[in-house]
Amino acid sequence: FLEGFNGTIFAYGQTGSGKTFTIEGGSKRFDDRGLLPRCLAYVFDALKDKPAAKASITVTYLEIYNNTAYDLLNAASGSSARLPKVSVQDRGTSCVVHGLSQHPAPSEEVAQQLAFLGKTNRTVASTTMNLTSSRSHSVFTLVLSYQRPGSDTIIKSKLNLVDLAGSERVSKSNASGQRLDEAKHINLSLHYLEGVIIALQKSSSKRHVPYRNSLLTKLLRDSLGGNCITAMIATISLKDSNKHESVSTCRFAQRVALVANDARRNEVLDDKTVIKRLRRRVAELQTELKVAQQVARDATTSDGAEGNKESALAQDGRSVDRPKCVKAMKAYVHGKLGDPLSAV
Repeated sequence: FLEGFNGTIFAYGQTGSGKTFTIEGGSKRFDDRGLLPRCLAYVFDALKDKPAAKASITVTYLEIYNNTAYDLLNAASGSSARLPKVSVQDRGTSCVVHGLSQHPAPSEEVAQQLAFLGKTNRTVASTTMNLTSSRSHSVFTLVLSYQRPGSDTIIKSKLNLVDLAGSERVSKSNASGQRLDEAKHINLSLHYLEGVIIALQKSSSKRHVPYRNSLLTKLLRDSLGGNCITAMIATISLKDSNKHESVSTCRFAQRVALVANDARRNEVLDDKTVIKRLRRRVAELQTELKVAQQVARDATTSDGAEGNKESALAQDGRSVDRPKCVKAMKAYVHGKLGDPLSAV
């Protein structure tokens, strides 16, 4: 992530197996911190030792509840206000998120506060299998952009920390009403996620990967078979009554391990640097054009004065073929000749 590669870490498992605790951690002890606060601390500590002239970090946090995305960090959100919806549009090989607020995080303290705010805005409910069951998928994204001193390139990367809602058997959770509707959407989205993983294992060039089946797979498109380094955390229950769910989680993890991503370093040229280079190149071409035009005018004048002679005696005594020089300079100006001197 710090070297320009996109990264994704997501936790998968049945409800109550410890996914949210793994990602977000507990609130009673400092040692119970999850991956999210630990990653924030590591990134900001690493940036202090990194000789970066310009570094910026932005944070986004959204949840997918009943296949609808909501912004967890919107300024209007709160206990008495409804979270604003976020629209996701498919753009061929990627997706565009509209309405998701981006918050700059100049320090670790600000980033930790944003993470805590998003955590408190998540949809949580009590079930027979989990007293604080997450009823939505959450995606916390950290976007890094920095430029090394003396370099013309800007390194951009993003890190996704995904807490998936746990699958649950209605026969065990005894869900009804709103909880039942939530369980249906959770199980269906996880089913579509598994369908994407299975499709990515096929080696055929004409394979179809159903990213568009659910909002979750749309958002994780780059993380699943795309430009990203992805890691999965499988959480299982030790209870004997949950052995079937534990085996299913392990099988899913085995399928994910077989998916090959195409991770690449994300580097782009600085816009200001590109403009300076283009202006410098334009000035060079204008100078070369003036020289070529002057040579052409001198050749025309000389040819008329000497009766269109094909050669003239140079000042140093060497014979110069002026028509050939003019032809070579015109070819050079039009980009057809690399070195005009080599053709004379």
